[in-house]
Amino acid sequence: MTCFAPALNTWFVFKPLPKGTGAFITRDGEDTNYVIVNDNLSEMDKLLALIHEFIHLYRNDLDSDKDREELEREVVIEY
Repeated sequence: MTCFAPALNTWFVFKPLPKGTGAFITRDGEDTNYVIVNDNLSEMDKLLALIHEFIHLYRNDLDSDKDREELEREVVIEY
């Protein structure tokens, strides 16, 4: 499944990913974001992965100088 959120200039793509990968964000050269979510996750884990990636978008982490590990430590979703 794929859907576009114009207000966020973001595509949401649900597709099977390797085990251990929840979701990630990438950006094309036109500043369009792509949130890729592992379609093999449970519905709750998909929601948590989306929330996690929304936080990265809100914080503008794609433009951060911090490394990925540091950014991931700063955005922890627990339930």
